[in-house]
Amino acid sequence: MLDGEPFIRFKDSTFFKLCLQYWDVDGDGGITYTEGETAMPSLPSTAFRETRIVDATDFKYLSWKPSNECPLFKDCTDLKYAAIKDGMYLLGEMFRNCISLERVDLPTTVLDYDSKGGRSFENCKSLKHITLPINKKIYATYYFQESGLEELEFPDATIEIGGYACFKCGFLSEVTIGNGITVIGNAAFNSCPAMVSCYIKATTPPTITPYTFDNNNCNFYVPRASVNAYKAATNWSKYASRIIGYDF
Repeated sequence: MLDGEPFIRFKDSTFFKLCLQYWDVDGDGGITYTEGETAMPSLPSTAFRETRIVDATDFKYLSWKPSNECPLFKDCTDLKYAAIKDGMYLLGEMFRNCISLERVDLPTTVLDYDSKGGRSFENCKSLKHITLPINKKIYATYYFQESGLEELEFPDATIEIGGYACFKCGFLSEVTIGNGITVIGNAAFNSCPAMVSCYIKATTPPTITPYTFDNNNCNFYVPRASVNAYKAATNWSKYASRIIGYDF
């Protein structure tokens, strides 16, 4: 029978070895759940970057602070699975160029909910589905650019989708945008040839540019009472024939 608190049993030995220096407070060669919760290291931008990690799902047991806007897993091209502890951070460039990433479990809520860090999932070509935090307000520039996402739902807390956020997402077919949206940036959904439907719950048409939805033939489903407002709004009028009333 073992004495003391059990260690977190990491699935990936490479990830485990990298984590030891930050969370093994007592230096006993393992990380307990208490250490994972309370150590709260300030992670540098190079903590995991460009390493051979495949499975980082045990990151969900670890509390941490960013030393800056740090791209923790950027260029981890072997990374397939990841998870982030609830109430932590979703930083700019955090998973940029993780071309093998298939699944990432994001926090229900994040601390940096109004961060303008972009490119978090840029070029994640193997990522098909993702569930976004319910409190994140801004998805900044190039956030999902050229990713493999097939569908995407922005929660009601989202007020801004940045320029080029989903530019050239070639497999993206359906997008739902919550009722808090006020701005959809330049070319945010430009060159999304597979996109069929864009559901927008906001009663007031969000601001867009002439190029937000260029090279994109999707239909726009908006609240029935707002159809005329959308059809008359600046830069929306050219899509009038594709704006359809919908009961949310």
